[in-house]
Amino acid sequence: MAGELGYLLKVLMHPPMIPPTLDPLALDQLRPYKGHEGGSLLGNLIQIYLEQLPGRVEGLRKAHDEGDAQSVFKIAHMLKSTSASLGAYTLQAYCQRLEDAGRRDDLAGIAEWLEPFETEAAKVKAALLEENGRLDE
Repeated sequence: MAGELGYLLKVLMHPPMIPPTLDPLALDQLRPYKGHEGGSLLGNLIQIYLEQLPGRVEGLRKAHDEGDAQSVFKIAHMLKSTSASLGAYTLQAYCQRLEDAGRRDDLAGIAEWLEPFETEAAKVKAALLEENGRLDE
């Protein structure tokens, strides 16, 4: 009993680190730069990412449902680097897992990571919409 209480107190005082949906440092590195037509580079990147994200998520789901591991590999690979550039490191990690499973033609591995990937993609979308709203202010 005493050991359990000690463990519980330790966890409560030092909860595990949960990475943010978007790393603010990655976003801060992009803030000073100008994009097309005088807008911010960060705003441009967010807009492009948000336009492409739904199609990529849908494409991954469709490729999995059709048993097309090669398309899962390709789509996950494309999304991985753009997610990293915006500091969506957890989503990047899911993309890496999907990419690896697609490369191995491992449909079970793809199925294992698809749902958490979709959940994280929705969080990233919401966070980027919020960030984009702040840029417009």
